[in-house]
Amino acid sequence: MRYWVNGVGVSREDPEALAAGLTAVLTDRGMAARLAATARIDVADRYSMASMADRTLGVYRGVLGAGAQRAGVTRSTSGRRSPRGPYGV
Repeated sequence: MRYWVNGVGVSREDPEALAAGLTAVLTDRGMAARLAATARIDVADRYSMASMADRTLGVYRGVLGAGAQRAGVTRSTSGRRSPRGPYGV
């Protein structure tokens, strides 16, 4: 969440701030509409199928890369995976 861009953020230990944030959103319809529109766009971007697939692929690549490093496997210039030899080749 981006404060006052796509939502109103307040400390959970500050009931006065919560009341002020709620009052601001409930009394200023223009601000409420802007916050809602921006939040809607942000959610659509962040949780689109393409975005979620990209992030999932990034996680898989990170896991596979870390596993390959631990196993002593490198990628050759041809793109094939090969175990490291005694000279790192």
